[in-house]
Amino acid sequence: MKKVQVIDTFDGTKDYGINIPPQSAKCLSVLKKGEQFITNDFVNNHLNEFSDKITTEHTNRCLVYKAFGIGKKIGIIKDADTKGLTFDECVKLESVEYFLNHYSKSHYKNIKINKHGFRGTQRSYGYALKHFNNWLIGKSLENEKLIATGNDNYKKVTESVVLSGLEDLLRLVLESVGNKSQFTKIIKRYLNDSCHEGKSSSTMNAVYFAINGYFEKNEAPVHFKFSAKIKYDNQTELESEQNLSLEDLLKMLTVGRPTLMQKAVYLCKFHRGLDSSTLADRFNFEVWEQLVDYFGIEKHHSWDLTKCPVPIKLVRIKTNFKHVGFLDVDAVSAIQDYLDIREKKTHAPMQNGQALFLNTFQRPISEKWVHKGFFDLAQRAGVQQKIELEKSIKYEKDSHEVRDLLKSTLLACGTRYDVADHVIGHKPKDSYEKQTSLYAENLRNEYAKGSKKINMFSNLSTNMKSDDNVQLLKEELVNQRRINQTKDEQIQEIQRNVSKIMSFINT
Repeated sequence: MKKVQVIDTFDGTKDYGINIPPQSAKCLSVLKKGEQFITNDFVNNHLNEFSDKITTEHTNRCLVYKAFGIGKKIGIIKDADTKGLTFDECVKLESVEYFLNHYSKSHYKNIKINKHGFRGTQRSYGYALKHFNNWLIGKSLENEKLIATGNDNYKKVTESVVLSGLEDLLRLVLESVGNKSQFTKIIKRYLNDSCHEGKSSSTMNAVYFAINGYFEKNEAPVHFKFSAKIKYDNQTELESEQNLSLEDLLKMLTVGRPTLMQKAVYLCKFHRGLDSSTLADRFNFEVWEQLVDYFGIEKHHSWDLTKCPVPIKLVRIKTNFKHVGFLDVDAVSAIQDYLDIREKKTHAPMQNGQALFLNTFQRPISEKWVHKGFFDLAQRAGVQQKIELEKSIKYEKDSHEVRDLLKSTLLACGTRYDVADHVIGHKPKDSYEKQTSLYAENLRNEYAKGSKKINMFSNLSTNMKSDDNVQLLKEELVNQRRINQTKDEQIQEIQRNVSKIMSFINT
């Protein structure tokens, strides 16, 4: 965990040469010169202290991290000195770089990613090895080796070795002859160390696979068994189950007070069965052209919604699997409503190759935007639940569950299992399962079996448990339309005033 050191007291009256928001100034003012603390501990101890209004826990965390970023720029705080390598330094080690190259790099092609180009497995394994390397520094083990005694004779000796890191341990493994128990013991010591307290079994399994794979790929296999569930099986029953229901999603997209864009984004994510990375990097840049081709016209309000569901072909980034999914009536209708707002903001119609969904700064939305927006909607809708583990906090629902919800909904409506798997981007388990490519119309008909439930807004009564809930959400929809109309009118008024001012200046 990152440790921070306070090197100076913040002076609220001093001009630091940059704009410091009041919330950030309030956060920095509580820091005391000379103290050190772990960033996450500070955040947990000071949540909800620095905002003047009620916000989500996620928003408050972001506020604190932003304040710390400003603090580093103005010389109030710095990262405390810690032993070991940074992530940048670790992934540049020859043996680590060689190991990580066995895994494919990012398949992103439209949006920027981190400077290393590492995502997914590469990134998680890189961090796992960095933490293991830094834990190893200063640790000792009893190492057995053969030494020459002359005349081609050797004898086995045991020596105590103090390790300097991961590559030092790799060297000893490569030089060893016969028994490798001393190496498996130190790796197991790390896997069972208290530094992992509170982590889930799935996290620790990933650490195990990273370490085991590192030695194997570097021609120094150290095989041993490790069952993370024995010590780290702390996931609750709540975590392991699908927790997002159709009613939850409907509440998020009504009671959660989404913008028109948020409503369109999450309906597309649901209908098309998208993970966040494919949504941000592929769907966002490729869906417009496919919609225009399918409906045969660029004027979005002329699209014939009776032709839904619309087939949308994409390559899922995680698996590089090209497959077909669909957008049904609600998703396409939401895109139509959003496009009106988009054209007013950009002052231009949508074009091929452009990103459909743009953030506040008129840049393509990111994975982070998708995750944060989902969290905020779930919080406001009252469908989110906090899960407190020993040393961490998790939340019951996340955006990935939208894909699971589509699959379970389709199956409940009688859609064939292979089709439900295909439309969310799962590769067929049997190479002879080619029905999806050979019979495209059959694929569409199977998906359409779920249309009545998937189109939540078109079929409110189908997806709610009581008539009271239906009426409540209908009223919420009316309120949302009124709010969006008011916002639109305000934007138009501002634009008219700006035009008047510019005309006055020019004359």
